[in-house]
Amino acid sequence: MLRLIRIGYLLLLGSEKYWRLVAHHAGRTKIGG
Repeated sequence: MLRLIRIGYLLLLGSEKYWRLVAHHAGRTKIGG
């Protein structure tokens, strides 16, 4: 259970950095939920 939460947390952090890079390069494109 803890491992799933830990993995999910890492995925959220990684995806946040990734989408920020994508948004930065895309400029006007917004990706979120």
